[in-house]
Amino acid sequence: MAEPQFVQFVSAAPGRLVSRSDSPQSFIGARRATEEEARASGERIVWDLEQVVALTGEYCARYGRDLQHQLRNGDLIERSEADYRAWLEFEQERDAAANGVQGAEETTADAPKGNS
Repeated sequence: MAEPQFVQFVSAAPGRLVSRSDSPQSFIGARRATEEEARASGERIVWDLEQVVALTGEYCARYGRDLQHQLRNGDLIERSEADYRAWLEFEQERDAAANGVQGAEETTADAPKGNS
């Protein structure tokens, strides 16, 4: 099976909850808090503003109107493919560190911050 072709990259804007058009129960750059997280923080949403979501051409063709509206309104932040690749690398390093793999040197404080 061929790997999907990504044509657009986005991140969540702070405080702007955006459901994925193809899966209304999942969000871009956020997730529902577990019961424990909600009790501890009082928040029902856990944000991951560093997450860069890669969107396929098919997704953009199908939901492009909504996507463009969300970008214009500041609900989503447009990112670059380089941002996406940096985020993937960061996630792999963080996962390796969490699993005790040698050579995993980055911490969550080292997350990529760029908005290209």
